[in-house]
Amino acid sequence: MWEHRGKVAFAGVGHAEASRRWDEDPETSIGALAIRAATRAIEDCGLKPEDIDGVFSSPGPLGGPWGRDIPPSFVDHFQDTPGDPEDGIAKATAGWLARNIGLPNASVIENRDVIIGTILNDAIDAVAAGRCNTALVVRPLNNFAGRYGLEGGPESVGVSGPAQFQHPYGFTGPARIAVLFQRYLWKYGRKHEELADFVVNNRTNGLMTEYGFYYQNRAEPLTHDQYLNARWVTAPINLYDCDMPIQTAAAFIITTADRARDLRNPPAYVLSRAGIRHRPRSVTAALEDLEEENAGFAEKLYSDAGVGPKDIQFANLYDGFTVVTPMWVETFGFANRGEALPWMTTDRIAIGGSFPLNTSGGSNGVGRTHGVSLHYDAVLQVQGRAGKRQVANHGLCIAESGPPPDAPGAQILSATPSP
Repeated sequence: MWEHRGKVAFAGVGHAEASRRWDEDPETSIGALAIRAATRAIEDCGLKPEDIDGVFSSPGPLGGPWGRDIPPSFVDHFQDTPGDPEDGIAKATAGWLARNIGLPNASVIENRDVIIGTILNDAIDAVAAGRCNTALVVRPLNNFAGRYGLEGGPESVGVSGPAQFQHPYGFTGPARIAVLFQRYLWKYGRKHEELADFVVNNRTNGLMTEYGFYYQNRAEPLTHDQYLNARWVTAPINLYDCDMPIQTAAAFIITTADRARDLRNPPAYVLSRAGIRHRPRSVTAALEDLEEENAGFAEKLYSDAGVGPKDIQFANLYDGFTVVTPMWVETFGFANRGEALPWMTTDRIAIGGSFPLNTSGGSNGVGRTHGVSLHYDAVLQVQGRAGKRQVANHGLCIAESGPPPDAPGAQILSATPSP
């Protein structure tokens, strides 16, 4: 059992507006969005900037100006951009945020991971170890016009290392995952169309999520027919199996449980946290290797918290590519191996179902945030602040972000300091 179980808690959250792309206005730059998200998170739990003594950020710029002119209005708008003219426009580092928000007592930690679950785990461990008392975690996400080149790969002059055997042939993002999912379908005798309930439910939940792109832009519900007849991106992954890149930012406040109890919102206690960094034997991981490694990941998460799958009341699991969510459902023991797809029916996974899944709509129903909404909504749900999305039983949940081939991170959150 984790020695810090129930001693660390999420106290507040904050989110910026979501847009499809940056319009080159300083007020909608990634820096401005990150500042707004961070300020809202601090205010959400009744703190002041001087209360923050740790700042964690993943600049994680998947795409950037690459030498394009920085608008003069942006440079004039903020205090400074020392050392890197793209800081605040293509990314927002912890140091840049601390200066521009005005956090006089904060130490800064940069994290190169793009998955929010691993960044949150770093902040949780820092608070647990006494390295800081109140941490601000910010995840800015940009989406520039021309961010992607041919075949879905990030634009660049050239590639080196392992990427030289993948990117020139279009073996990037969805193609890697498609190989994995095809093996899953063959191994367990399942069909792609069994995902329809889950993807449609994601959009349904996303249209109730006030900080999401689809909600803010008044999108229409997704129908089963639209999903089943969507064009293939790379079979067996279709258009609606892929989350949509957006420009936004979100922030979290993590502090000690003792302090969280004195703040504005009910604490969302951290019972455990875990991460895993897969080391595949080839350019993509084998399904069987992932299943074995992920089982150990889930076992640690549960044993540290002192709970099991039957204790969990709802879950928010990575869905940037929806086809990996069934694998996480099985990893965490909610369904047996090969049985997640028929398990993920609307009557079970909807907000009012017996086991709500991805209560915000996830990245698929909110927009590509590398899992931010999964953890963000877990905090709101456990605190009882999710509004129309609020689930009836919200005392214990898993929030996880990251696809199986990469470096996912997860937490078990609870409304009480012990299960």
